[in-house]
Amino acid sequence: MQCPKSIFNKFLAVCGGGTDSRECIEFAAEALGSNEAYYPDIILFHFDDISHEELKNWDAVETWIDDLQLGLDLFSVFPENQDDCFTRDVLPCDLVQNLAELKANVLRAIKSGYENPSQSELIFSNTVSCITIFCGTDRLELVFTDLDGWSLGHCDWVVVIGDLDDLSEADGYYQL
Repeated sequence: MQCPKSIFNKFLAVCGGGTDSRECIEFAAEALGSNEAYYPDIILFHFDDISHEELKNWDAVETWIDDLQLGLDLFSVFPENQDDCFTRDVLPCDLVQNLAELKANVLRAIKSGYENPSQSELIFSNTVSCITIFCGTDRLELVFTDLDGWSLGHCDWVVVIGDLDDLSEADGYYQL
């Protein structure tokens, strides 16, 4: 989508971050409503820490999963080990050694849920939408999070990046 030079320069000045400039937000809202907006199969999600002690307890892991508010449960996060959930013979730490492995299981369940209509509505709230804006040959990506808020007109912040590769897991962006 073509962007007026004065607004593009404001986006360019905050590239790698974001902006709440009224003029930029108005342009971003208009752009999001255009037919040029797209979904790059990326979600924005922040995982809480979980201790190794908590990984020894099915109830603690279940609570951690419930707190994600994605409609996931132990059975969706550990599909190959459903018979082991809640047993004393096998503990969660026997299946995942640390937070990184638990996150990998959750992301696999999210991807599965993303393809499952019964869970997709919960996951949609964490999905990002993007639009590429141009000024001459220069381009930037606007990244929209909180799509429910944008659709209701409540959002006042847009992320600005040079390329989708700039979105990292360290910042909470995960490829589906």
